[in-house]
Amino acid sequence: MPRQRYILTVPVPETTQNYLKKWYERSFSSSLPIEHLHISLLHPFFLRKGVTEEQLTHSLQHLKSSEFSASMINLGIYSQKGKNILYINLGPKEKFQKLYEEILHRAQALIEFDTTPFTNGKIPDFDPHISLDYDWKTTQPEKSFGNLEQKFQIIGCMLQKESAPRDWRQVAEIPLHSERD
Repeated sequence: MPRQRYILTVPVPETTQNYLKKWYERSFSSSLPIEHLHISLLHPFFLRKGVTEEQLTHSLQHLKSSEFSASMINLGIYSQKGKNILYINLGPKEKFQKLYEEILHRAQALIEFDTTPFTNGKIPDFDPHISLDYDWKTTQPEKSFGNLEQKFQIIGCMLQKESAPRDWRQVAEIPLHSERD
């Protein structure tokens, strides 16, 4: 039986998803191919032997990282396993990096990354982005992102497990520290 895979993401708010779907359709004359937009914080991983979902969720509770506003910077393309992935770069990089490092520090003794999705089995460096197309047909975005002034709040992350290939189900919500608390 295959091992259970997990991922830790930041969900993109519905209003931002709707905005990006309309922008993509106007810009590229086709529908956005990715249904549930997200920001990957931890790429696919497995729980280490003897570790439970509850232990991982508990280790990620009460994050010190605070909620923050994210902004879309520009379009980019990277390649994995012979496919070009079109994405939107996000900022502020330092706030995303701080969140990523805190989560990785808390989780790394409990998880083991799945390297099979990556070229040469090497997990790429963390770079906050929203993937728009996992099979982009060129090596250039063809369009500039323009002055897309859409910003959105990062208020937490979501632990998900794969129930079928590319079908992820929520296990737990992990809130960020709120200034309102």
